[in-house]
Amino acid sequence: MANVDISVNDSPIGNAIDQYYHFLNQLFQPTEKQNIALNSSLVTFDIVKEARLYTENVFRGFADRKIALSPTDFGFGSADFGDRFSERYKELLSGIVSQIDRSLSQEDLDEISALKRELKLAENELEETYIDMGSRWRRYKSEEGIGDTDPDILDKQIAFYNTFAFATKLRRLKNEVLRFNEDIEFVRQRAYPDTESQTLAKLYRYAHAEQYAVARPNNPILEAERGYDDLDLAQMWVYGNLGGVFDVGSEILPSGFLERFLENRGERGFSIKKGFESETVHDSSWKTKGSARKWFFFKVSASAEQKRHFESSVEKINEIDMKFDNMAEYWVRRGRWFSASIFDFEIVKEYLDSKPDLKEDLTYIPTSVILGRGLQLGLVFDSTEEFETWNRLKTSGNASFGIFGVRIPSSAASYNSYDFNKEVDTANKKVTFFDSPNHCRLLAFRVERLIEPTDNDEKLLVKRGFANGDPETLEALSSGKLGIRDLE
Repeated sequence: MANVDISVNDSPIGNAIDQYYHFLNQLFQPTEKQNIALNSSLVTFDIVKEARLYTENVFRGFADRKIALSPTDFGFGSADFGDRFSERYKELLSGIVSQIDRSLSQEDLDEISALKRELKLAENELEETYIDMGSRWRRYKSEEGIGDTDPDILDKQIAFYNTFAFATKLRRLKNEVLRFNEDIEFVRQRAYPDTESQTLAKLYRYAHAEQYAVARPNNPILEAERGYDDLDLAQMWVYGNLGGVFDVGSEILPSGFLERFLENRGERGFSIKKGFESETVHDSSWKTKGSARKWFFFKVSASAEQKRHFESSVEKINEIDMKFDNMAEYWVRRGRWFSASIFDFEIVKEYLDSKPDLKEDLTYIPTSVILGRGLQLGLVFDSTEEFETWNRLKTSGNASFGIFGVRIPSSAASYNSYDFNKEVDTANKKVTFFDSPNHCRLLAFRVERLIEPTDNDEKLLVKRGFANGDPETLEALSSGKLGIRDLE
């Protein structure tokens, strides 16, 4: 088998990304401090109607990403902790609060240290309680012959814990942890020199205290198949992350009910045409370079003969038509842990200047997630030569190919099963691919700039493709003798 892997840069519509980006900009109208960040593929966004809390976790998995450049390259599922914006934000708060603490009087430091020791004792007792619960459960499970594959294992585990009234002890210990955290913040509020520092102390508590974290199931089965509702899941969470079924993170929720996206109609469509000059240029807007090489136009594994036919046929594409049964933008609602205003604080600016990697990760924040459902993707050709190649292209079973950022199959990690069909219209020289009506895809993010980027930062310029590490070029860039536009 041979691979056909044609990037947008090498396609017959070399500015296809610019046209797509222009359409989204016209539709969603970002403000001066905002931008539209594309993803390198239109990845599946799993919405399960019968699993609202799981779907909220899917939303958080995308909305809590750190975005430094466009296009991003996000796959399906929650980000690793190191890739979450909220974790880098918490790192910022931790560093600054620690820095302010060091400037306090010895009396205040001693008081905070004493409270931290009490806090640690309470946290240790809480951890020991979880360990004791686990040991007792494993012993009981063995005695009763309860297997790990028992479909009722979680219900039995909860019933077992209820018998020993563990919930009462856990609640007491969690309240102690919460109280010590509040007491530490009280000292900081009293001792910190100004309102900005006091604001940072409050945000630190909201960001780090477990009581303000939000747990969501990382699999829809409990809701969709077992019938668990909010109260059932809350009861499970009292006993911790039983079976690892929860993803725990900062409070990040969608602005509306995502399940309704499956029913609402908001048809939108656009065309990407060969020879059309886009009014908006993605790379200029993002001050980057080479995005068209990162975005695939067409890819498939084929025989050597098919490879030649596909490459020849793709060269004849002169238009891409994209239409969605519904497109919508869901705003990101963050809890009390987040405030954009802190990025105007001088102490925050100075701290970030000393941490360039952290500064880069926090420069942009996703403020909305843009979704599409029921995609129809049409390819229009100059001629019907090699059309038989498209007739033979499989769209089901073990099919594996991609067209302009749309991967098939795209539901490997999805709970839902989606069909993908095609229609070959020889008379109109068009091949159209159809998603299932309920297949939802991530199209883009609206992001807001929290920090003004430094255009001539050498590290960023290399990352963005403007410089290859050549010392003379880098020196000219950093000194201001050369600017980004000089390299475009």
